[in-house]
Amino acid sequence: AGADSRFRSAVAAVHRDPSGVTGIRLADGTSVDASIVVNAAGPHSSAVNALAGVLEDVHVGTRPMRQEVHTLDGPPELNGDLGPAVGDGDLGTYFRSAPGGRMLVGGVEAACDPIEWLDDADDYDVHPSADAFERYTLRLARRVPSIAVPNRPTGHAGVYDVSDAWIPI
Repeated sequence: AGADSRFRSAVAAVHRDPSGVTGIRLADGTSVDASIVVNAAGPHSSAVNALAGVLEDVHVGTRPMRQEVHTLDGPPELNGDLGPAVGDGDLGTYFRSAPGGRMLVGGVEAACDPIEWLDDADDYDVHPSADAFERYTLRLARRVPSIAVPNRPTGHAGVYDVSDAWIPI
């Protein structure tokens, strides 16, 4: 239908005229003319909206937030099958199975946990922290006592957008 998607391309400018957005210029200098531009920039969406000069026009704002997910061996009695993902609001964690008998555990932004808002979605530590690792894995061990908690953090950190309504995008 005439759509053109650009992946892994940094937007350097948003072209506008009195009628609205008319296209974009990418960081490599390529200009893309378009009568409709869809901002699907994930954690960078607010920065693209700022380039477009539409922050006041957008009714739902977004902010990039860093989040950690930790990896550990699944409990032996489940033979690698944890079933569906489990969200535990009482302990502020979620967990689910991962390939190879592993499991993933992370937080659900409990009121007692710090939130890592980012000013720049590209400037964050990708390595898991000892503090978050201990929070989430020790909480998990309360629900699954047979879980073996490693001695050091294993996992990764990433960034996603969170809207003003607290819905991840």
